Amino acid sequence: MSNRYHLHILVALLLLSGAGLTYYQHVFLGVPFTPDAQEEIWTIEANLSYDARNRPAKLSMYIPEFKENFQSLHERFVADGYGMKIEQEDENRKVIWSIRTPQGRESLYYTVSLARRTDPQQAKRPGPTYTQKNRFSTAIEELAAESLTQEIRSKTADIHTFVTLAIRTLSDNSNNNAQLLLDKAVSETGRASVLVRLLSHAHIPAQIIHAVPLKEGVNVAPRIWIRCYNGEQWLYFDINNGDEGLPDDMLPWWQGDDAVFTANGVRNPELSFSISKDVVNAVRLARIRARGKPSAFSEFSLSSLPVQTQIVYQTLLTVPLGVLVILFLRSFIGLVTFGTFTPVLIALAFRETQLVWGIFLFTLVTSIGLLVRFYLEQLRLLLVPRMAVILTVVVCCMGVISILGHKLGMDRGLSVALFPMVILTMAIERMSIIWEERGAAEAITTGLGSLVAASITYAIINITILQHLVFAFPGITLVCIALMLMIGRYSGYRLSELMRFKALAK
Repeated sequence: MSNRYHLHILVALLLLSGAGLTYYQHVFLGVPFTPDAQEEIWTIEANLSYDARNRPAKLSMYIPEFKENFQSLHERFVADGYGMKIEQEDENRKVIWSIRTPQGRESLYYTVSLARRTDPQQAKRPGPTYTQKNRFSTAIEELAAESLTQEIRSKTADIHTFVTLAIRTLSDNSNNNAQLLLDKAVSETGRASVLVRLLSHAHIPAQIIHAVPLKEGVNVAPRIWIRCYNGEQWLYFDINNGDEGLPDDMLPWWQGDDAVFTANGVRNPELSFSISKDVVNAVRLARIRARGKPSAFSEFSLSSLPVQTQIVYQTLLTVPLGVLVILFLRSFIGLVTFGTFTPVLIALAFRETQLVWGIFLFTLVTSIGLLVRFYLEQLRLLLVPRMAVILTVVVCCMGVISILGHKLGMDRGLSVALFPMVILTMAIERMSIIWEERGAAEAITTGLGSLVAASITYAIINITILQHLVFAFPGITLVCIALMLMIGRYSGYRLSELMRFKALAK
């Protein structure tokens, strides 16, 4: 009873560990479940250009912080001959360029490559739940703001509905109070500032957000949004119609009512945004993310190995999957094979020779080896010398078949050398022993069973998506171990025994 509980606990721990590790890799590291999955990478180039005035120049520009739905993969600043530093200004990040003697038309570049975040938790940012009143400049504007606040509050139930109605009320040309507040707000930024001030009268914290639409093209213009914190999350609102929600293709660039850049000592400053999109393999993107966000798992994962070693492990990690298939065939189907691992290793060799040609080569070499084994039996040799002779004969057979295959133009014949020599030798020895002890029928049945098991295993481990899963998600190997332990407790009937006990059933 104690051993059974121990086994159940061990299986549960392995299943939970494997599933948890797989979930962490997929959700937090962005490793895809399919090897051909694609993801988008956006590249934004901000070009700040100006005419020099033969005097020291100082320019600053807001740059995104990537604390929302996007993750920066690579940032690059191009400004030859300029001093540069990055500063944090409240919740904004800005880059400052300076130069003593600029000449002619100068251009400064900020380029960033970004992708969507895979971890939804990282996109959540806490905010203030209360704000002081930001009063208007005149008494009559204060009265209008108070009147609008009372009117909107009476028609709404929460922050979401209040902000939506406030935006639509300010857009109502027939509302005198709204038009009074907007009298001097001629720009979209001015309208957004009036809205933020109006919301402060209701003690609702609000911020102006300038977002860049992720659409391919040049001279892409940022758009203005309002965001408010409702105590749990930030709510984004379209300044034009009050619709809630920031579209997935909008990247918050900076906040506040200041301009995106300032320039001192220059003439004709201009800023333009150019955006391009590229579609890349999701596995490659996950590795890029792991380099940008190092962790103990990413540092010690198989992906950190050299490429040649990774290719080897892509094959080795299919072995537990193949063993699981053999266990199922032996424990539930009742298939008789040369042990558990011999069919798996034969299936791995089939990956090089392909199935039909591999079966032919295995049968041919095994048949020749059996003939030699029966001949050596007449010489009364000891086990070790006999095995050495059979191994040598197997190697000679491989060489002869490879030469004949090459001469006949059959390149698959060259792959026979990839068969494990020791496995073939042991298979020949075991088959001969079974032949002597149980008869030819039992030996042939065992050999055919091994070929059938190897063929089924080959078909399963050769599935591309399974090869990707066992390599990319080590937790699947823990799940395989748990399933092997569960199969190890099974001692019931097998399907093959239905035929064996058919007479008894009658």
